[in-house]
Amino acid sequence: MRRPLLQLLVTGSAVLTLTGSSLAADLRGYLQESVAVRTANLDEQIFHRQTLHLELTHEPSRSFSLRMAGDIYRDDADFRTSGAEFHSRIREAYVRIRFEAFDLRVGRMQLGWGESDALVVSDQVSPFDLSYFIVPEYDEIRLGVDGATLDYYFDSGTEVQFIWLAHFTSPQFAEMESPWSLLPAEQLGSLTLTAADRPAGKLRNSEFGLKISGHPVAADWSVGYLRSWDDRPALLLSTTTATPFHEMFDLFTAGLAWPIGGVMLRIDNAYEHGRRLGTDPTNEASLPTATAGYTTRESLWRSVLAVDLKPDIEWWQQADLSLQFAHEEVTSPHAGLAGAAETDLVMVRVSAAYLNDTVKPWVLAVQDVRGHNSWLQAKVDWSPIDHWLFTLEYDGFRGHAFNGTSGGTYGSLNSNDMISTTLRYSF
Repeated sequence: MRRPLLQLLVTGSAVLTLTGSSLAADLRGYLQESVAVRTANLDEQIFHRQTLHLELTHEPSRSFSLRMAGDIYRDDADFRTSGAEFHSRIREAYVRIRFEAFDLRVGRMQLGWGESDALVVSDQVSPFDLSYFIVPEYDEIRLGVDGATLDYYFDSGTEVQFIWLAHFTSPQFAEMESPWSLLPAEQLGSLTLTAADRPAGKLRNSEFGLKISGHPVAADWSVGYLRSWDDRPALLLSTTTATPFHEMFDLFTAGLAWPIGGVMLRIDNAYEHGRRLGTDPTNEASLPTATAGYTTRESLWRSVLAVDLKPDIEWWQQADLSLQFAHEEVTSPHAGLAGAAETDLVMVRVSAAYLNDTVKPWVLAVQDVRGHNSWLQAKVDWSPIDHWLFTLEYDGFRGHAFNGTSGGTYGSLNSNDMISTTLRYSF
């Protein structure tokens, strides 16, 4: 087992010892067991993870604080022919220094942008753990990035954030043998997938960004720019091999959250310039020559419109309804583009809380309008006593509305319909 989390805990303990035991420190976390089985075969586990999550916060003074967070987890799904695997990772490990008008953070952080919370488009600063579709909570799958942030606060309420990331941080993808793989072996055809070509950890490969946000009255607005390595690799293709690689691109964002009466309106926009988009390896006509190497650069528009409301119905006073529409468009798609040039998603989410917030049902439905594939999620959280949480969940994927078998992101997961349970103890 790798040792970053052990090092994290040792370092944190040393800091606390050196700064004095009388100073305030907060240690919290959770133990969690999650299991998912196919609905077509309840004996087959397609997800099985045990997790120990720890968070350490130390604030000896108002102007200085230390935060560390990390996981130790064990994966043991049935598709793993090599047996159970242990992992550890540091999500956060940074110091924060507060001045009168600005904050400085240095270390490893989890950074999130944007106003949307389900269909995200601007949240591209920190990469995600995409090993499993079953873990959709962004706080759980967002990975840490190493660098520094400087937040300057104006008296008017405007905030300017400067971001510097020391090096490229790769997202975590599922193995090809996993049922959650984004690039299953059959999509490669006769090509051999080689090791990813990742940017070297040098200063010239740093990422940087700027975000300006404001909070007039009850509304929130933001605009941002990020010069970043693309987390979603394209394929460098030859006649025999396919090599994932990453290149720099420019991300421009704009967001707004505006309460209008009893309705919350949220808008999130992202313009991605200079991205390398994947080419379908099975389309021989689209395969570039060895000298051409890879696909041309493209630009994308990605937008989300969300409307959150609480229906004025007597028996539904404890429920919340969210309607979201997302549009993605490649401005000048190249021949042989892997995936659709335009995508429209419609999402409906209903959540509620009953019995003093101890029972929380949730229903989420996402429909790919153009691709005719969909995802339905229904779950209930039950917290019978303090510190304990039990979750029962169903996820279904379809290629055509709710009766197809293939096609699109969700349709390709048609055989992964599942029932999952999670038991968590928080401390």
